[in-house]
Amino acid sequence: MAKMSAEQKLATVERYLTSRESSRTVAAEFGISHRYLLKLPKRNNRV
Repeated sequence: MAKMSAEQKLATVERYLTSRESSRTVAAEFGISHRYLLKLPKRNNRV
C-alpha cells in the first residue's frame, strides 16, 4: 500500500460513508485494508 494523499483519504472516507457498500468492498477498490479504512475518520480529525 502506497501512501495516500489527504485528498485520497477524504475521497475514500466519503465514498464509504455515502455508499451502501461494505468497508471491505470500498477498501478493495482503493487498494487498502478495510481496517485502515475504518480508522481513517478518526485519523482525519487530528489533521
